[in-house]
Amino acid sequence: MINATVGILTLNSAKSIFKCLNNLKYFKEIIILDGGSVDSTLEIAKKFKCRILKQKKIFKFTNKSIKNFSLARNFILEKAKHDLVLMLDSDEILHSGYFKKIDFLSKSMIMKKKYYSFLIPRVPYLENSVYKKTNLYPNFQPRLIYKSNIKSYIKNVHEKPIPINNELKQLKIKNLYITFLAELTNAQIKRKLDYYTLIEKKMISKKSIRSIYYILNGLFILFRMFIKILIYRKSNKKIIIFEKKSITSRMLRLCLLLIYKFNIFKKI
Repeated sequence: MINATVGILTLNSAKSIFKCLNNLKYFKEIIILDGGSVDSTLEIAKKFKCRILKQKKIFKFTNKSIKNFSLARNFILEKAKHDLVLMLDSDEILHSGYFKKIDFLSKSMIMKKKYYSFLIPRVPYLENSVYKKTNLYPNFQPRLIYKSNIKSYIKNVHEKPIPINNELKQLKIKNLYITFLAELTNAQIKRKLDYYTLIEKKMISKKSIRSIYYILNGLFILFRMFIKILIYRKSNKKIIIFEKKSITSRMLRLCLLLIYKFNIFKKI
């Protein structure tokens, strides 16, 4: 068994949570931080002997969806029994024939002195096929962290961990990878667009340079995504459709945020 905690945010996740949990059997602790599921999410979690916690009201909108992911992640860190913590979403699956690496990281004092997080590649799967190399993926994200080396997570969405000092680094781990379903209907895209835009509006509502930086950084990421699709052309046709939907959704969100921020400037 691996001396590490897995933290998963759930809300009516019955359709995906079984596959997610089924690949986590070697972890000593799995925390389910639930937002108030009314389907069979928690029944499935109990079968895997997960530790079930409730999300606080301060984490959520009135419709139970999360409004501050950093607060939720920080709560998982607070409750985790183990120092090494893996953060997953309920619709993601951790794949590896190399779990010994995580076990090693959970025990290594040398690694703990050097690093605060480990970047794991996130890749799409579609129609039972995993696509490890596409135009936009793999996307390395800080999902595996030492909680003793973390101050806290920051940002309401697209949250990231901040180290306790600048000497600690991040390290890419290529032997592991996380998959997510690369299939979104137009209705799902609209719901996701509305949801993230609502959270991001709250993030940029303050009159600060940081909010401007957030938008500019988003534009830079969008530009880089465009270049990758134009130049590399690694993806097959179905994944390219998904990638274009992702870019379009990101572009619409940024446009809405710019309009929103511009209106704030106008009122000053």
